[in-house]
Amino acid sequence: MNILVRNKRLVIASLFALLLNLASLLNVQAQSMNLTEIIIGDGTETSCTVPFRACANGWSFWNYTESIYPSDAIGTECVIHSVSFSLAETASYSTHMTVYMGTTDEPSHTSPMGWVSPEDLTIVYDAPIEFNGQEWGKIVLDTPYHYTGGNLVIVVYAVVYSDSNVVTYGTYAEGATIVGEIYWNEGTIHNLRPNIKLEVVTEPDLIASPVAVEMGIRPNGYWAEPRKTTLISEGLSGTITSSTCDNSYFSVVSPEFPFPFAILDTIPYTIATGTGEGYLTGTFTFTYDDNKTLEIPISAEAYTPVMPDVWELPRQVTSFPYTETITSDMVLYDNYQLPGNKSD
Repeated sequence: MNILVRNKRLVIASLFALLLNLASLLNVQAQSMNLTEIIIGDGTETSCTVPFRACANGWSFWNYTESIYPSDAIGTECVIHSVSFSLAETASYSTHMTVYMGTTDEPSHTSPMGWVSPEDLTIVYDAPIEFNGQEWGKIVLDTPYHYTGGNLVIVVYAVVYSDSNVVTYGTYAEGATIVGEIYWNEGTIHNLRPNIKLEVVTEPDLIASPVAVEMGIRPNGYWAEPRKTTLISEGLSGTITSSTCDNSYFSVVSPEFPFPFAILDTIPYTIATGTGEGYLTGTFTFTYDDNKTLEIPISAEAYTPVMPDVWELPRQVTSFPYTETITSDMVLYDNYQLPGNKSD
């Protein structure tokens, strides 16, 4: 094991770093995405309770509903992060649900066999869901959906109950929805689609993962492994044009800018440190399309190695066994990595 003997002040610095990261997490997550709401439908019709209860007799069974929403109601290329259904009756409801999204050129269903094949759709959610009295039954997508145009198809496949008491508000639209047990069987056409609310990102948008970077202990004048971390594209494609830091101790060594990124891309970047003293903090600012910015707090403990630190200044051992021990006023650290070595 590679060990490092350091002063107890690092304990205080580490606690401060933890508090900084928690504060940064709360702050950055609150500002992480520039979400826009799109509401489609304002009807108050409740005669059909899709997609949470089938419009048929029976106690419980699998229900497959497919609704078409017109492209002009969305109006722009976007990344969809959630879909919510307007609930008229909001009793508790839970089940396992699979949600698909896709597009079609067809404005409505004209045949009870007119399903869009699941092979042409994308699974965006597949997990348990529970509603407890909300005005909107919200489903945060496991996989955000990149919408590029066309009439939006939303499919919900779930076990439903004839006494579920979850009723959606709907808007009249001829041939808007097909309900059935499964898509390859003949369904029933309904001239009603549930009112929905989409949360979308309509422009390039980046978040950081993690939202704050703690570099740990960094020696002056000696090699220390750069820190690798990531940005995530939550919106449309764009270009990172620059990266700056208000503390010159920290620098981004890769990638080179400008750096283009794709929709829902993961962008690795690497941070190095220079020479300093004590606990240092700073803020990286990444600038991307149209002067949008993303700020990431960063911190590290810089020090100049001295004997008997074993990081880069090993003490020569001339006799065996080696009997010198660590004294009570020293603290043992091993949270770093030497070139070519694996972390402890």
